Amino acid sequence: FPNPTQDVLQVELQLKESLPLELELLDLTGRVVWRRKLGQQLRVNERINLQEFSAGTYLLRVKNAGRVLYVERIGKVKK
Repeated sequence: FPNPTQDVLQVELQLKESLPLELELLDLTGRVVWRRKLGQQLRVNERINLQEFSAGTYLLRVKNAGRVLYVERIGKVKK
């Protein structure tokens, strides 16, 4: 949240079990434009700075060991 956003995306997730996680932001061509490995997590509270990204639609993907757990469409708007 917020979604859409101008500058910063706050990602908050609560998992049922602790897992090694990776967050990815993809453009609509499927290219990974941002990635962060979080390690073993039960709760995620991560800020993603989007100031340098162009306005448009992106996909936020949460993965565990290569398996996609969650996907959310994210809108980045101009200031």
